[in-house]
Amino acid sequence: MFVSEGSLVIRSFIAIAVSNSVLEPCQRISRHLRELQVDGRFLRSESIHLTLNFLGNIEPEVVSEVVEILKSTACETASFDLQVQGVGVFPHLTCPRIVWLGIEKCEVLCEMQVKMESRLQ
Repeated sequence: MFVSEGSLVIRSFIAIAVSNSVLEPCQRISRHLRELQVDGRFLRSESIHLTLNFLGNIEPEVVSEVVEILKSTACETASFDLQVQGVGVFPHLTCPRIVWLGIEKCEVLCEMQVKMESRLQ
């Protein structure tokens, strides 16, 4: 949480936990980078997630409204599977700070994200 101009705000993002089909490739890549003795900080498996939306700084009073929007959107969404596709780095291959894994396009997830973003406006 941050204090901005005298008011308390929460730096927030929306994410979903990932299944083993996504987590296992993340763990393999992490092990490989450690074996190569890549200098860096590695996330615990429990911290790996798929970010859907960055909300930025929000007022504590709107948290419950955001939660309700997310719950209703999730309840209307069919289950879906994610498959890892691709790997990359930020900001550049010669100076990587973040290693990311991509996922195959998933129509159900895309529709849920659009619906969620529209409702959060």
